[in-house]
Amino acid sequence: MISYVNNSFPTGYVPTVYDNYSANITVNDTPIYLSLWDTAGSDDYDALRPLSYPGTDVFLVLFSVTDPKSFDSVRDKWIPEILQNCPGVPYLLVATKCDLRDDLGTISKMKEAGQAVITYEQGMSMATEVGAVRYLECSSLSRAGLKAVFDELAQVFLSPKDPPKKEKEAPLSENQRTFNARKALLDELLADGTISNDVHSQYILKLRNTFGIY
Repeated sequence: MISYVNNSFPTGYVPTVYDNYSANITVNDTPIYLSLWDTAGSDDYDALRPLSYPGTDVFLVLFSVTDPKSFDSVRDKWIPEILQNCPGVPYLLVATKCDLRDDLGTISKMKEAGQAVITYEQGMSMATEVGAVRYLECSSLSRAGLKAVFDELAQVFLSPKDPPKKEKEAPLSENQRTFNARKALLDELLADGTISNDVHSQYILKLRNTFGIY
């Protein structure tokens, strides 16, 4: 994601619970503003990660072709988590580090560990199994396929959707609805003791700054 937004491969990056980025692109002569949320995959963040889900239009589910565990997590962890928190929201399956698929050093190291790189066919099969709307491959280092991932994401966003139901009351803004949903999750985590008051306050402040809710 950083490679796409900044046009450079990041070094020394340490992921947090979530980071957000933005990019302006044009697809089919339609200007689109992308608000991108990068969430941490560590099990330590399982309780906090869903805070970034409400209001999502499209998910990118990533795995590394050099990490069979991340591949299995698509089926075992990520898709169930999306379906539980955002049923009906489309998701794309994306293979990363594809530049290493033919790297002899990587192949040799994985072979010594009793592993093999994930093939394109395996990726396609997984995408079909989990119901992904697209399957793509890319490399953040070489940038191969990187633009196509976000172009496809935008295409999925622009695809016709079911018309929204009429609201009986004046609808809240998208930012307000998303903020309210994430604040409610934070309030639950505070109530059951998962997070402290300080952590709760810090994330509320970050959410207010992100969505302009004061």
